[in-house]
Amino acid sequence: MSNSTYDAMWRETMAELDEQVHIEDNSLDVADGDPPPPPPPKATIVEAFQHFACLYIKYLQIMRRLEACHDAMVHPQKRMDVKMVLELVTRRVIELKHALVKWNPPNGDVRLPPPMPEEAFPWEYVNLDDILVDLKLPPETLDVPVPRYFREDNAEEIEARDKLVVLLEEGNGTTLQSTMTVDQALDVIQRNERGRQGRQRALLVKDLREEEKRRHMYDSADQVEMDAEIAAANIQRLFRGSSARRRALREREEELIYIGMKPPRNSSTELEQQLDMATELEQQLDMAYRKRKQEQADNREGYQRALDDLR
Repeated sequence: MSNSTYDAMWRETMAELDEQVHIEDNSLDVADGDPPPPPPPKATIVEAFQHFACLYIKYLQIMRRLEACHDAMVHPQKRMDVKMVLELVTRRVIELKHALVKWNPPNGDVRLPPPMPEEAFPWEYVNLDDILVDLKLPPETLDVPVPRYFREDNAEEIEARDKLVVLLEEGNGTTLQSTMTVDQALDVIQRNERGRQGRQRALLVKDLREEEKRRHMYDSADQVEMDAEIAAANIQRLFRGSSARRRALREREEELIYIGMKPPRNSSTELEQQLDMATELEQQLDMAYRKRKQEQADNREGYQRALDDLR
């Protein structure tokens, strides 16, 4: 996407954030000299939990869009402003998560009877499925986006730490064993070969015994030969069963192809073309992302040089 697209996304997100802040604190809408608004009525545990759950989901959506804007913008001053707001929204998300844990309603199995006062059940794992269903949002909405600048701003420290870990792993290893001599290697090879030959002989003896057992059972059966008509009927029965199974499998594949759950056999070329196009698009997107990151680095360096010149 272009820079104007992310600028528009930033403006829309800031407008939503401003609206959300005024919804949370209605005293901001009161003009100077007007009486303050009345305090909100006392809410139950379920009402408080639903209120904070809606706020939590809304701030997560705002945080995700701000993170996308900060990652894609190339203007250094704009990125600084977006980063400041993003950190504030992140803090608010953490506060709302603590509020959800505090006002988590108890499960029906541990809920007190009606005469007893209702108490919250502070538990870290809150259930927001009903809220997502009411808001018609997918489960991916609850995924907390980790800002990518955490890794980009600390790239040098992370690289140095990884090198230190590799050095510690290499230096903390056990001492290598001495090289095996030729006689020891030959002895190991001979033992393995003798074991392999012994296993083969055991399998051969087992097969011979089973064959002898089957031959003995066939000789002791002393059955008369099957009639020609009965043999022909058995052959026809087996052939018809095999033919019916093949026909059922073919009809099943045709039905899957018809309802779109399986690609047709002659569409392998089209699938390869689509895969090639998808791969090419991914490469173009990756190249555009790298180009945008390089432009961000260049603009940041130019901004830093301009600040140094002003000093």
